[in-house]
Amino acid sequence: MSKYSDFWFDSRRTSLVDDLLSDDKPVKKGKDHVALAGHKRAIGNFVRIVSGQNIPVKFPTRGDSYTDGKSVTIGANVNEKNFDYVVGLALHEGSHIAYSDFNAFGDARNYSKIREYELDSSKREFFRGMINYIEDRRVDNIVFRNSPGYKGYYHSLYNKYFNGKKVALGLASDMYRDLDLDSYMFRIINFTNEETDFGALPRLLDIYRLIDMKNISRLKSTDDAIELAKSVCEVVFGIIDSAPGNGEGNDENSENTEDGENQSDGDSSPGAGSDNDDSAGDDTSSSDDQNNGKKLSDRQQNQIFLFTTNFKFST
Repeated sequence: MSKYSDFWFDSRRTSLVDDLLSDDKPVKKGKDHVALAGHKRAIGNFVRIVSGQNIPVKFPTRGDSYTDGKSVTIGANVNEKNFDYVVGLALHEGSHIAYSDFNAFGDARNYSKIREYELDSSKREFFRGMINYIEDRRVDNIVFRNSPGYKGYYHSLYNKYFNGKKVALGLASDMYRDLDLDSYMFRIINFTNEETDFGALPRLLDIYRLIDMKNISRLKSTDDAIELAKSVCEVVFGIIDSAPGNGEGNDENSENTEDGENQSDGDSSPGAGSDNDDSAGDDTSSSDDQNNGKKLSDRQQNQIFLFTTNFKFST
C-alpha cells in the first residue's frame, strides 16, 4: 500500500476484530466487497470535490476512462494496490468537468480542415488526440498547482501511464520512428518520460518547445488548447505530407519555430505541473540524424503495442 492511500485504509481493523472475537480460524481470501465499496465511494468523493458537482461515477472493470461532462467512467479495477493511480484518473476526469469547454471540444472534433490542411480520417483522429493531450495537461496542471494534497495521486497516474517501463522501452527502441501519425503521437504524448529521444523523428524538439509543457498554464481555456493543437498538427502534417513518396522532400529538425519561443509565467511543471521537471529539458541536444533505437523482440514489441493501444483516458 502506498503512502498516499494510508489515510483511506486501516490495516489494523481486521486484526482488532480477530482479537476481540478470539477467532483463530484461517479465513479464505476473496474479494472484499465492503472494502471495494469504500474505495469506490472515496473515489466518487474525489470527483465531486474537484468538479464541484454531484457527478455520478461508473466503474466498469475494463475499457477507457473518460467523462462526457455529466458523468465519469473509470475503466479500471479498483483495489488497494492501484488506488492511488485510479484516484489520479478520477481527479483527471473530474477536472475536465470543472475546467474544460465541452462545446468547444465538440466543434473542434468535427472540423474538416485546420489552417491549410484538409483532414482525412487519420489526420482528424490525430488532431482530436492532440487536443485531448494538450487539454489533459492543461487541466491536470490547474489541479496540481491549486491542490498540492493531490500531487501524490497525479504522480502515481503519470508513473503508471507515461513514465512506466514499457513506455520507456518503446521510446528507446526502434519502434515508432517512421514518418507517420502513430509514431508522432506516441513520441509526443510521452514527452515526460526520461527516455524521450528528440532524434527519433524530425522536429520533435521543435514540437516539445512549441507545446512548452513547463508553461502550460499560459493556456487559459480549451480554445487555447485547440489552437495549440492546430499548431502542432501543422508541423506534423507538413513533415508527413512532404516525406518521400508523399510530396517534396523532408524538412528535418529545424529548431526554431515562431510559436515555440513563447514564454509565460514561468511554471516549472512537466505534464501535471510538477515542481520537479521529470521530462527532458530544452537544453537536451537533438541530432540532425534520426537515431535508430534498440531492436526489440517480437514479444517485447507486442507488449508495447498492446499497452499503447489499450491505454486511453480522455474527455
